[in-house]
Amino acid sequence: MSRVEETWTRSDAEMTFPDVVTADIRVARLGNSSVRYEIGLFRNDEETVAAEDFFVHVNVDHLARRPVHFGHVARRVLEPLLGSDVFHNRQGGLLGKEARELAERFASAAKDIKGLL
Repeated sequence: MSRVEETWTRSDAEMTFPDVVTADIRVARLGNSSVRYEIGLFRNDEETVAAEDFFVHVNVDHLARRPVHFGHVARRVLEPLLGSDVFHNRQGGLLGKEARELAERFASAAKDIKGLL
């Protein structure tokens, strides 16, 4: 089981309808029982981030409600995503095909993790 322990958001630019908003995500930190995801939101085709967010998920025992270590399967899924620079892809990190491939790996990993929790 997983629960959100911490969230944070900073908005640097207004986003309103009908703006097209894209989100870039990365695993910023992977601990023994927690993972920190960072998200950058971009408006339309702009090169600078409009908003930054992060959230921390903690893996907990569903009965005791206490943190527990990630299993080896969850770690194997999350470790390749650790430190990926998709968040900063508009500032010179991963672009195009590489970013899409990493996003697909992340989506697949999220499905795998959901099945484990």
